[in-house]
Amino acid sequence: IDSNEFYLSLPSANGEIVTLYVPFNALREKNPQLIIDRHTSYHKAYYGTREATKPYLAKALSVIEFDSTKEFFEHVRTGK
Repeated sequence: IDSNEFYLSLPSANGEIVTLYVPFNALREKNPQLIIDRHTSYHKAYYGTREATKPYLAKALSVIEFDSTKEFFEHVRTGK
């Protein structure tokens, strides 16, 4: 993480906390796709494509599909 982004911690369906990388730029531009792109690229680079890390990558990327994340994206999109 750098000074141009922050973490948003969200609970999964089973209660585990999963973090989402949020670039401030995405908020300024009202563009949730920037969040998805940053979060996805970071985790794919970190975990790679090895079979052993696939479950960790899947968990990290699962946050994008959470209802709470989708609601957050809508707030980003509308600026409300």
